Amino acid sequence: NTSNPIQLPVDLARNLANLVSGIAYDDQQNIWLSTQGAGVLRIKEEDVLSRPGQPIPYDQYLIANGLSHSHVMSIHAAGDGNIWFGYWNRGLGRINPKTKQVTNYTYVSDSSLNLGEHPIVNISAGQTPQSLLVGTRGNGLLSMTYSSDKDELVLQHHFHNQEHDTGSLSSNYVNSVKLRKDGSIWLATENGLNLAQGDRVRRISLNKSEVGASVCSLLEDGEGNLWLSSKGRIIRVNIDGGEVQIKEFEDPN
Repeated sequence: NTSNPIQLPVDLARNLANLVSGIAYDDQQNIWLSTQGAGVLRIKEEDVLSRPGQPIPYDQYLIANGLSHSHVMSIHAAGDGNIWFGYWNRGLGRINPKTKQVTNYTYVSDSSLNLGEHPIVNISAGQTPQSLLVGTRGNGLLSMTYSSDKDELVLQHHFHNQEHDTGSLSSNYVNSVKLRKDGSIWLATENGLNLAQGDRVRRISLNKSEVGASVCSLLEDGEGNLWLSSKGRIIRVNIDGGEVQIKEFEDPN
């Protein structure tokens, strides 16, 4: 741990507005940050709360610590204790918090997919502690499982856009992903909202005139409603008995 200044590239140090690209919280009360130029940071929650206005100790993971690149787009604390993060063009990385060892992955077992070809902008939990839902900019959504015995990633399903197939993803640019308790996967993409059930995808119209609106982010509230941000609007999606109900909240200005 150190409370010295975080190591930053000179050009990034001049503008910190876009430094943090993602945040995750593990079961040991650690806060993990992915950054655009400063690698991965780990901060203890208790240090944040007990040191208002004071330097906070942190761990920083850089290329010298095993990262492939210091530009990290996304981060996720998995249920099995591993910390996963996505690079802009270097695939996935994994940190074992107990050993602080970093392992990088550019390929998936028994697949020709190259994880480094597209930015990984979203990582979220799958149905098991070892499962990952990986959203990319250009290659759709990858549902994968991590095998600790073989130290490899195994592809379960690849959701992607297929021309003329309305049962496929509406866009390969995935901004946000949410797995619901019933196993369905909701995806916010650059070309609308999608619902994946099994290996098929349903494209959800947000309104009659704007089927393909870009959806930036997804959140689920305590009542099971989904909240979306899309082009100056907040949209609530209520799923009742399989029926999707849409309500918009527009900016009055």
